[in-house]
Amino acid sequence: MKLAVIAYLLVCFFLPVQASTPSFEETFGLDLFDKGKNKVRLGMFSNESGDTSSWSIDFKLNKDIGIGQPSYPNKDKDQFILPTTGPVFTMDELLAIGQNDYSDLSDIQKERLFAAIDHSVDDYSVFHINLSAEGLLALDKEKNLKDFTQFRAQGTYKKWRDNQYTYGGGIFATYETDQSNDNAQIAYGVSVNAQFYFHQGKANEYVFLKLDYAQVDPTDNTQRLAILNGDKSTFHRWEMDATVQFQISVQEIDKVELSYRYFYEPGAPTEVAAAGMNNFALFTAGIFFQKGWFIAFSDGELPFSVQKEQIVELGWSHSFN
Repeated sequence: MKLAVIAYLLVCFFLPVQASTPSFEETFGLDLFDKGKNKVRLGMFSNESGDTSSWSIDFKLNKDIGIGQPSYPNKDKDQFILPTTGPVFTMDELLAIGQNDYSDLSDIQKERLFAAIDHSVDDYSVFHINLSAEGLLALDKEKNLKDFTQFRAQGTYKKWRDNQYTYGGGIFATYETDQSNDNAQIAYGVSVNAQFYFHQGKANEYVFLKLDYAQVDPTDNTQRLAILNGDKSTFHRWEMDATVQFQISVQEIDKVELSYRYFYEPGAPTEVAAAGMNNFALFTAGIFFQKGWFIAFSDGELPFSVQKEQIVELGWSHSFN
């Protein structure tokens, strides 16, 4: 119940405020690094044998707080290249474009105006604070098949290059727990990440990579303490995330997403390694349809999991920025 309340408050906090006038970056996708990172998926989660299943909410929420303003060189009119053919803009439309108002432009006008920008000089850097939450809440917490929730705060320096990729790094702290709060731990360390886009201006086709190195305080991790006879010593951990998202030429399918998450504790105590708690891995493949419906398959386990599972997910997904 405690985590359910926290999740509700987080959704309210992370939901975007709709601006009356879209910005240059929103219209032309120059801030693709942050697009589609907020996801809520409601559905039935079941293991392969079908003996454990529950209605659940799988969520991934992010909130960026920029420190300073990034610079977009192509926002200046001298960065626009006159196309050989293009839409005819009225004087009012040109004045509106100069004020970052694209609300009255047609989709074709937006596409051609975007194509008329010289993206070879796109380049900016910015420091920002990122707050995030990721996990699974099951209606029956005893049947949570991905019982690992992570709340994260991170300071990141991010660099955008050539409208094709971003990269960055920083420091972070996380609070990790299961749904019942029986197991919890704090981790803090350094992180690097990169995101590559398959097509210029398309936010939903990309490869995302993240690598963390952290020191973990397991003071409230009852699983680990039971194995180590109450030893609360901190330990080091690597965490790697990789996600690929792309579209296929099937009209009913919006996108396909593949993700892999891996945790590894180097030099783990013999008891931890013998219990299989020195490394965890989870692979997920999902197909998302036009109306938000999805089907996904997962194989593996996350920290705090009792055993490896093959999980089938069927439900409705919503992404927002």
